Amino acid sequence: MIDWAIKYFDKGAIAMANLHTAISKGIDWILSQQEADGSWCADFGFRHGSSTSWTTGFVGNRLPISNNCRELAKARNFLMGNRQPHPDYRLGWGYNVLTVPDFDSTLEAMQFLKEQVADVLNPSVFLHLYEKGGFSTYTPEDASKLNPDIATGGWTSPHLEIAINVRRLVSGLGYQDIVELTDELIINHLITKGYRAYWYHHPIVAAGLVMQSGIALSKLPLPPLSANPQQLDWEIVNNPFVTAMALEVALLWDCQLYEPVIKLLIQQLLNTQRSDGSWRPYLVLSVPYPDAYDPREVQHINADYGRPLVTVATVINALSKVV
Repeated sequence: MIDWAIKYFDKGAIAMANLHTAISKGIDWILSQQEADGSWCADFGFRHGSSTSWTTGFVGNRLPISNNCRELAKARNFLMGNRQPHPDYRLGWGYNVLTVPDFDSTLEAMQFLKEQVADVLNPSVFLHLYEKGGFSTYTPEDASKLNPDIATGGWTSPHLEIAINVRRLVSGLGYQDIVELTDELIINHLITKGYRAYWYHHPIVAAGLVMQSGIALSKLPLPPLSANPQQLDWEIVNNPFVTAMALEVALLWDCQLYEPVIKLLIQQLLNTQRSDGSWRPYLVLSVPYPDAYDPREVQHINADYGRPLVTVATVINALSKVV
């Protein structure tokens, strides 16, 4: 537990037991939603169908449970059974098993399967992609297959969250040269575009992802988060996915500065947990037009309304940083 949390909970502001219960209920809900084949399936209403491979990697990487538990083993078996050979990634995964591989889904799967796919996690893979045009969600070849006869320059341009996911993976593998490369890409993006991700609409999500990557905070601009609880925007307080990412930012950046905000965000998440252990889904993923380089040129912003797996996994991952 972080020092701030010890101080805070000693005051009795929130019973530690309540926090443990919320996390436990959230984990139980996620485990109850696992499919028989080991996947986790979330429907964002996209035309390519529900997400399986991406969601399974995303959830698996954020569940604060034993790495050897039966459910995570089933999830790994699902992903290993649905890997595809890929000319650039060597192994690839798509949004689901029917779509072409993308680098976001592939990185989530590789992070989750580091031991199983260690033979393909070579620095040359990441250097090749960087030299080919940067760390984008789709290669030009794959984007064209997904959107035939449509310009796809936006989807194949470098994306902040992909550089972040590369950094998260290669830092754990000890590939320091690639870490330094991603740091340069991330900092340059923040200087020119600020905390703006491509597939997530709220800047606090981009800030949270950057800080989760492990990059030195001294290199980063100030986060887009007020230290005054009364100045927080509606989504930070009421969208559990965004609330959780704001909590991550506050905990990582400066616990003392953000103490009133941290108290509010934790209490809000505890207050809004539903009886089944989940949280209500609001907007999560933003989908720009394939030719849009500016993510604000967006087709739609969707949530996993049916089963808010991405929301719940994000919330319990953030809350687990406090206990």
